[in-house]
Amino acid sequence: MSYMRDDKRIRCKLEIVLFVIFIFMQNFALIKTESFGISILFIFLLIISIKYRFLVSNIVIPSMILLCFNIFFLLSAMINNYFNFFRIMRWNMLIIVGYLTYMYVDRVIKNGCYFELRNTFFKIGLIINIYGIYEFIAPKFYLPLFLNIFHNNPSFGKPKGIYSYYGGWVDLPRIYTLFFEPSVYSTFL
Repeated sequence: MSYMRDDKRIRCKLEIVLFVIFIFMQNFALIKTESFGISILFIFLLIISIKYRFLVSNIVIPSMILLCFNIFFLLSAMINNYFNFFRIMRWNMLIIVGYLTYMYVDRVIKNGCYFELRNTFFKIGLIINIYGIYEFIAPKFYLPLFLNIFHNNPSFGKPKGIYSYYGGWVDLPRIYTLFFEPSVYSTFL
């Protein structure tokens, strides 16, 4: 009996670790085309939502919200004479990721794994922040940016080499590992 609880706890911790790592890897596309990518976080959350049946009883309200956003996106595109199917799909994915993240975190808290989530987020966040400091210093000394290999999502721009930096709209070196988008946060740091 104790073995089953320990096994369940280990699986819960593993899920939490993957979830937190994938949050910081928002620009890593597991499935991609030339102009559009599906992030690993999106795929992970879809698998989790199927596993825990998030959308079985809670489908009406999220569907209505998504429909309203799509109507808004389409009206905006028609008014501005700028229809971009991939941009609308990207917005939909962001909305779905936000909703499924809420559902997953809610489930983690209800299962009594809040402290595991908090501690994992803190530990991985600390590592990412230390790398962020390195990332700020690296271009000044022409040091490689190792995590560039995970920035391959064409939805957020073209992948860069290990010695290149992402400058965003101001085209200055910035700490994009912590805040890839919106880039204003990275520029502020």
